[in-house]
Formats: sequence, structure tokens, C-alpha cells
Amino acid sequence: MYAIYIMIAGKFTPKHDPLTLGTVQLGVAAMWGIAATFMLETPRMPDTAESWAAILGLGVLCSGLGYILQTLAQRHASPTRTSLIFSLEPLFAAAFAFTFQGESLTLQGYAGAALMLVGVLITEIKIPQPIFWRRKRPVLQSELGDQGAPGV
Repeated sequence: MYAIYIMIAGKFTPKHDPLTLGTVQLGVAAMWGIAATFMLETPRMPDTAESWAAILGLGVLCSGLGYILQTLAQRHASPTRTSLIFSLEPLFAAAFAFTFQGESLTLQGYAGAALMLVGVLITEIKIPQPIFWRRKRPVLQSELGDQGAPGV
């Protein structure tokens, strides 16, 4: 589902204003979230100032600013590169959790993070191919001159 979103956003971001597109995306996501909340939960309003501050901070900074900056950045990158960058999101989340909260990963978590990073690097780094791996180009008739076709 997320790959489809990245491809559609890649198609529309070069042609439309990022602020408008990000606002529409956020509005649609909010409508789906509100509908799901009323269908699956029993919603209630926050009762403390700290809760309101957290909700507004997450809503405005993380969601609002995030959608708009993502749309703006995607205007300058291909959908493939964008999906590769977003595949590093769990890695960045773990790095921020370690830096700001002092959390640590298990050996399995470090191995997974390393595999994700190596996978992205493999797709991004262009390694020159050895000569014997290259495909031989076909011989053109003009290069043969008077010799004719090979084997004739």
C-alpha cells in the first residue's frame, strides 16, 4: 500500500504545489483516521494540557510538516529513490531512540539495521562491472567492410 502511495505521489508532485498536495494528503488521512476512530474505538477528548500539547505537537510538526516536506522533497527525487530513503525510517527511529532516550537494540535488532543499511547501499552504489561480464556489442555490417558476414 505504501509503495502505491509513493508511486502516486511521485506522479503528482512535479505538477502540483507541494503545500496544497501535502494539505490534501493530510486532510484525507485525517478523515480516514476520524472515521476509523468512531467505528473501532470510544473516542474521548484529552483532559490535561500536557496531552493537548503532545497532540498538537505531533499533529502539526510530525504529521503536517512531515507530509509537506515529504511532498516537497519527492518533487526532486524519483519514486524508487524515495522508497529507498523511507525504507531507512526504522533505522532512524532506532538511532533517535538510542540518542534521546538511551534505548538499546538486541543483537538481532543491530543485525536487522545493518542488513537494511547494506541493502540500501547496494541499490544506490554503482559498482563497475568487470569486462568479461559486459555484453558484447553486435558487429555492424559497415565495420566488416569487404569481408562479408562472419562465418560466410
